[in-house]
Amino acid sequence: MKISELAQRTNVSKQTIHHYIREGVLRKPKKKSTNSVDYSESYVKQIQIIKNLQEDYFLPLSAIKKILQKLKTKTDLEKSVFEYMTEFLQPLDRLLLTEVVGRKNFIEATGISEKWLDIMEEWRVITPCQKNGEAYYDQDDVIIGRAIVEMGRLGFSAKEGYKVADLREIIEFLRHYVEEGHQDHYQMMAENMTTPERVEKTYMWMEMMCLLFYHSYRKRIRKKFENILLETQTRQTLPADKTDNT
Repeated sequence: MKISELAQRTNVSKQTIHHYIREGVLRKPKKKSTNSVDYSESYVKQIQIIKNLQEDYFLPLSAIKKILQKLKTKTDLEKSVFEYMTEFLQPLDRLLLTEVVGRKNFIEATGISEKWLDIMEEWRVITPCQKNGEAYYDQDDVIIGRAIVEMGRLGFSAKEGYKVADLREIIEFLRHYVEEGHQDHYQMMAENMTTPERVEKTYMWMEMMCLLFYHSYRKRIRKKFENILLETQTRQTLPADKTDNT
C-alpha cells in the first residue's frame, strides 16, 4: 500500500511515519521503483503497537525501538500475546476510569450482560456499594467486568464448557486471605500511617502485593498448562498400543 493509505488506516501522519523510519523504529519499506515504495500489511500492526506503547505506557521511541527489536526474537505466539496485552491492559484506564453509577451504565461500560452481572454480584466477584439508592461500581469492578466479557469472547464461557463457578472459588480464597489472613498486620500498618510518607509507602506496598499475586499466579498457571500441553502432545504421538498401556 502507499504511505497515504497507511497514514489513513493508522491515523498517523505521513511525517510521523517517516520519523519512525528515520529513528529505526520502523524498517524501511521495499522499493517498487525509483520513486515508489510499498508498505506491507505488517506496517499497520507495527504502527499500532508503537502508538499503544507511546500513548498508554508513555515510552520514548528509543525504548520502543529496544522492545520491538527484542520482540523479533519471540515466537509468533509470544508476539500475539504481547500485542493483545498492550491493547487490553492500558495504564490510561487507571487514570481515566472512575466509578460508574447505576447498573445500566455499568453494563454499557463493560459490555457484560444483565444475567452475568447478577451472577457476578451474587458471587461477590463484582461488589458495588449502595449510595442514595444507587449502585456505585469502582474502577476495579469496571476492569473485572471487562475481563469477564473478554474471557467469554475468547471462548472461556459456560457454553464452551468452562467452569465459570471457579471464579467464585478464586474470589472466596482471596477474600479469606485478605480479610482474615493478615488482620493484625493490616491493623499495625493502619496505626503507623502517621505521616504522608508512611501513607504513600503503605499504598505502594499494596500495589506491590497485587503485582506479586498477579505474577505468581501467571507463572504457575502458564507452567501448569505447558506441562499439560506437553503430556497431551506426547500421548497423541504415541502408538495406539502404548497409549492403551499407560
